[in-house]
Amino acid sequence: MNITVKALHIDITPAIKEYAHKKMEKLQKFFDNTQEIIVELDYYHNAQESQRHMAAGIIHASQGTIHGEERAADLHAAIDALSDKLGLQLKKHKEKLRDNTRRGATKLGELMSDSLEPEHQETPQKERPDYLYVPKPMDTEEAITLIEERETPFIMFRNLKTEKINVVYPLSTGGFGLIEP
Repeated sequence: MNITVKALHIDITPAIKEYAHKKMEKLQKFFDNTQEIIVELDYYHNAQESQRHMAAGIIHASQGTIHGEERAADLHAAIDALSDKLGLQLKKHKEKLRDNTRRGATKLGELMSDSLEPEHQETPQKERPDYLYVPKPMDTEEAITLIEERETPFIMFRNLKTEKINVVYPLSTGGFGLIEP
């Protein structure tokens, strides 16, 4: 993780620069996938006494950028407040990514359970979706055989040779089409 501390309109001591650097390093415990943190420290002469020192931060993390700005009477207090603010935002970002991942896995699990029903059931089968996803790797010929057996408009499958998701679909001319990434 790269941490950059910049000063605008203010001369900062190495101690303050090191303090800001240490505070921003602690943010990594909230989210491991932070790539870069940029901290800007500034001083406003015309602002109120309690708002003169400003610390702003930008975090470039996986799947997003997080911004924060805090003002205080003391530069250390502004850095502390910024660190707390960015920490909360990183927690929320991590929870949001986790929730989205879980939501997607649930949908995929439902899809897979619907498409892989045993064929010898005596109870009435659920209505099948218009497509079929087969999670086990297979070659194109197996996918074509499945599309003929199941009579679905298309089948998504993991290609045995390339390990990528492919789609096979019947053509109006009688053959089959293949979509590869």
